[in-house]
Amino acid sequence: MLNVVFICGSLEAGHDGVGDYTRKLACRIIKAGHKAAMIALNDRFLSETYEGLQHEDDVNIATLRIPAKVADIERYRDVKEWIAKKEANWISLQFVPYSFHIKGLPYAFFKNLSFLKSGGLKLHVLFHELWLDKPERFSQRVVATLQKLIISMGIRSIKPESIDVTISYNQQRLKSITIKANVLGLFGNITKADHLLNSEPIVPAEHKFKILYFGGPPRHTYFDQVINGLIKFCKQHANEVEIEVVSGNSKDKDIFVKALIDKLSPFGTIINDHGFLASESLSILLSACSVGIVRSEPYFIGKSGSAIAMLEHGLAVWLPKWDGNDTIDYGFRSDLIYADLEKAAQHKSKPAYKSLLPEVSQQFISTLTNNY
Repeated sequence: MLNVVFICGSLEAGHDGVGDYTRKLACRIIKAGHKAAMIALNDRFLSETYEGLQHEDDVNIATLRIPAKVADIERYRDVKEWIAKKEANWISLQFVPYSFHIKGLPYAFFKNLSFLKSGGLKLHVLFHELWLDKPERFSQRVVATLQKLIISMGIRSIKPESIDVTISYNQQRLKSITIKANVLGLFGNITKADHLLNSEPIVPAEHKFKILYFGGPPRHTYFDQVINGLIKFCKQHANEVEIEVVSGNSKDKDIFVKALIDKLSPFGTIINDHGFLASESLSILLSACSVGIVRSEPYFIGKSGSAIAMLEHGLAVWLPKWDGNDTIDYGFRSDLIYADLEKAAQHKSKPAYKSLLPEVSQQFISTLTNNY
């Protein structure tokens, strides 16, 4: 039997994508007859250490959440003691550089976890993110170099039994520093609302085109790509478009929404700013939309939780950052992925909801079982 303790940055439900991924994966492991528990090592959403339970799909998961402000000596002492109490045989590190250090440079992270190699524990690392990709400014290049060094030296120090990444692009990046990894895909964190599970896909009624923007607001060049693409589309489809924005409150979000209203209202476009939505409400909205806007680079779509949630819910998706020429190395519902908004909006059918969670969780269990 597997007895896995997951370590991630934060476990604030609905506010940390990797934390939500971890919780859902732990739940599936427990439902498969194994044991699982979770540690949030650097939780920025609470001020006092929490030890108790978190809940996912009627499953209780033992949880330890350690605030970011706690001193490292205390932090890793508590982690060591808690893992020992759980009698784990596997540790799964869910790695994102910025989850464990505010500037993305967790210098001592792997060193502080060196105790995990004692006592017969086996280590699994899933890299959700690596070093900065294609840094432009000098400061970014410095950060990327340091992040690469931290990862390279860290993996060589803890020598994990199993290493995964979420996309083949990152598999090749690790290969460039002689680290071998397999690909364990992501699943969407937005499970379809229970009362919609057996229903037919919803076709937008009031407006012919219902377009969803979900996630952090666009900035810089991407801001212009999104706005200009929407202007062109809404001009061609006057009084037929409704845009749903789901993004937490921020100055950048307010700027984005104002630009949408200013630029698109003349074409009769309706803009709805939903702010942050809980999972069930977001699933209902996903089910009601016909097109989603993807924020990631085309080669990163497989590690975009929001993009995968859209595809799982059957939305055609528009990638403003994709020119349509480069091949997208992502197999799930690739027929729904478009470089052109007009073509995405004209996609003929909306497939039923399909979660990737069962497939990914079974692959995870098989990987650890085969290495045990």
